[in-house]
Amino acid sequence: MGNSFDLPTLFTTPWMQSLHGLSWVTNLWTTIPAEQLEKLSKNPSFLPQLNTLHYASSGMLDKLLTERKIVRLSGAVNQTTLMETHPNKKFVTHLSVDSYSLNRIFNSHGGIKQFCNLKHIGALAFAEYGGHNLNALDSVNRVFNSIVELKHLSSVDGFMDLRAIYYDDPWDQVLLTQLEGAHPKLCRIFLSGTSPCVWVRKDGSQVWERHKIPSFSSWDVVTDRYDHI
Repeated sequence: MGNSFDLPTLFTTPWMQSLHGLSWVTNLWTTIPAEQLEKLSKNPSFLPQLNTLHYASSGMLDKLLTERKIVRLSGAVNQTTLMETHPNKKFVTHLSVDSYSLNRIFNSHGGIKQFCNLKHIGALAFAEYGGHNLNALDSVNRVFNSIVELKHLSSVDGFMDLRAIYYDDPWDQVLLTQLEGAHPKLCRIFLSGTSPCVWVRKDGSQVWERHKIPSFSSWDVVTDRYDHI
């Protein structure tokens, strides 16, 4: 590779062809000339099995998002790529993107229904510091009402900063049972913020249990890092 880092050569080597997930935050993607980028994306040896992607910059990652069957996606996604040129919205099962990107999806033509087969969605804003909605329970219900049409949801992740509210922590068995009624497959709720945790309902159980976890990323969630809990 000489003195330069040859991305096209790296990502078409035989040992990379079985790669299913890619999370690499680097500006090296933008160094590939457009003509070479187009040629590389059409190369059948270039990440043919990729289905899980963390989006960190434009260029090559736009190509991967639109030309590979990406079903699990995290990061700060280019909205034009995701909403206008991405051909596989209905095949996406796990989506955990920044709040700006998620709001753009909700406000777009067709809204979140374009991703009709989602099993996971995030990052939802349940309560934010400095927010105007001070009733935590109302805030949680409002968020879940906005995703009621997603019938396959088994997990969500969201931000809950208890400094933003004047009421007690709203997460209890009553609320969780209510949410389960609208989303029967729901079994994991990841909460970041003042006290990162995941609420878990085991198969066949009607009882939810709270587990403390370290700070987690969107990539952790879409790659099932905490599914052992």
